[in-house]
Amino acid sequence: MKKVLIILLFFLTACTSVTVIKPGYKPLEPEQVTMILDSIKQYDIVCKKYEHIGYIVTAWKWSGEAAIQEAKEKTAQIGGNYFVGNLYSNDFNDKQITGNVYFCEK
Repeated sequence: MKKVLIILLFFLTACTSVTVIKPGYKPLEPEQVTMILDSIKQYDIVCKKYEHIGYIVTAWKWSGEAAIQEAKEKTAQIGGNYFVGNLYSNDFNDKQITGNVYFCEK
């Protein structure tokens, strides 16, 4: 039982992982981030130029909205305005988002 509680505590306190591939982009507001969470459909994003600037894996959150907000905030902090990824659910119905961060010049 003690081992299960320690493992559960680890998952509840896990941090979001942010990998910056191309640093130097100015931080944005989370409201400026477009979230695309669908690995099946193809999306036409009209950009003059775009750069893949990072990768994010959120911690497991209690809701999809919390995971989306976390991904938006981290995307904005590294200067991205597009996040393309997937929303996952575990056996406890917690949510996690993984995906790529882009800066799209319109």
